[in-house]
Amino acid sequence: MVNWFMEFLLVLSCSRRTQVALVLSVVSYFGALLLGEQLVSGVELHGPLAPLTGVLQDKLLHRYDRLAWFGLLSFLGLAVKLFLKDRKRLLQLY
Repeated sequence: MVNWFMEFLLVLSCSRRTQVALVLSVVSYFGALLLGEQLVSGVELHGPLAPLTGVLQDKLLHRYDRLAWFGLLSFLGLAVKLFLKDRKRLLQLY
């Protein structure tokens, strides 16, 4: 167990691409959520459609939530792919 953990930390510390992908996953997740909240807060309907404002905002926020999860999972998948490539390269495994 200790050898696997040390190997993981060694590869992670040497792999800048994996570190960047992990940072981008977190940034894209929170960025999409904050951007969605900012853009949706400005949506307001007037007149007879005014009661639908809350429903429309919830629907749009749900779309931004799905976008945030897609960004997070895709960058995490990229980080795993890059980690495995760098592990093979650094430890010369075939």
